[in-house]
Amino acid sequence: MRFADKNVILTGASKGIGRAIAKGVIAEGGNVALIARTKSALEELVEEAKSKGCRAYAIPADVSDANQIKQAVDRARQELKVVHGLVNSAGILDNEGIANHSEEVWNRTFAINVFSYFYTTRAVIGEMFERRYGHILNIASTSGKMAIGPNRAAYVASKHALMGFTREVAIEAAPHNVTVNAVCPGFVLTDMSGRPR
Repeated sequence: MRFADKNVILTGASKGIGRAIAKGVIAEGGNVALIARTKSALEELVEEAKSKGCRAYAIPADVSDANQIKQAVDRARQELKVVHGLVNSAGILDNEGIANHSEEVWNRTFAINVFSYFYTTRAVIGEMFERRYGHILNIASTSGKMAIGPNRAAYVASKHALMGFTREVAIEAAPHNVTVNAVCPGFVLTDMSGRPR
């Protein structure tokens, strides 16, 4: 069991890639603090974790809100005691052309796809430095390396920003024996990508 006795915080855990990662951590014996807006979906994962002998906590929060993230991570740390890993998986996808792109959609895309990763990372990495152990995984996208087509300016720009953030934090964390990585999935059939229901 690769995650036996390990405690992991996951954002975006209610659906899509984040939910799949949470299920994988649970299957490998990990204890999890699950952060997302949809409480009912998180509670399903909690029950699954309990059935496998793992501790799990559903913590509803809007990851785009710095105060909610702070409260959510504080609660996760209280419950887990020690945080060994953080998986940032929250994300949204815009579909507005640049000529008529709204500031609201642009700002919310960055709030979720970039700022939330900063908020959670800042909240846990200090204790990882002190303990000289920790792993942070950011779910980016192939869109963090190239453009993917029209009407995706905010999404592509946010994923490029996330890749830069990940690289810089990885450099800062390395001397403390803490790893920070990003994975860049291509197209995945999730609710966000518009899979058929």
